[in-house]
Amino acid sequence: MARADFFRTLRSPAGRRYDVILVELDHSPGENLDSDNLPFYTVEGLRQVRTHLREEEVLAVWSSASHDRFASSLEELFSEMRIETVQWHNDLIDEDQFEIIFLARR
Repeated sequence: MARADFFRTLRSPAGRRYDVILVELDHSPGENLDSDNLPFYTVEGLRQVRTHLREEEVLAVWSSASHDRFASSLEELFSEMRIETVQWHNDLIDEDQFEIIFLARR
């Protein structure tokens, strides 16, 4: 599914529900690759995304940085939310790097 199709699908009424939605399209909620992606990171956008998840299932958003406002929005809309830090070694620059996964459950 292309990026445009992904966001269009999530903005549309839920025709089918998923166990997991994993998003890794922007650098972070605060560093979008396209301004059309911005609504996804809002309370209203996340409320719509939540309708695409089955009960008790998970939204995971990979990010290059933490983002307090996005985390607060997830906490407001989902029954559970946690942030996991992933450490990995970037061989291209020979440096350890850290990224974030926001995890939210309906």
